[in-house]
Amino acid sequence: MKSTNDLQAMAPFVISLFFWLRGFARGSRGDVLFSLVLFVVSSFLAVLLVPHSGLFGFIGLFVFLFGLVTLTFLRRVAAGELMEPRSLRAIGAGLIIVGLIANVIL
Repeated sequence: MKSTNDLQAMAPFVISLFFWLRGFARGSRGDVLFSLVLFVVSSFLAVLLVPHSGLFGFIGLFVFLFGLVTLTFLRRVAAGELMEPRSLRAIGAGLIIVGLIANVIL
């Protein structure tokens, strides 16, 4: 990492991951939706502003972490509270696969 600019660029991704984790820990749809919106907007802006191909691997890493958090906190989410556990398991596995593909291939 170069300097504080890199840390500042990482902040929205880390914050979105925090809200994703908190949303699953508390069962809060608002936190999960906020984290998704923040992640999508941050990714879109990063792609527009950073002309480096390593960015896709960076975004892929966070997609992988989103999937990992989803599968890790699956047991804490009561059935039907956010979504059905079966759906969350599929979403988590899909996020892990997409994150690995983005991190390795792109």
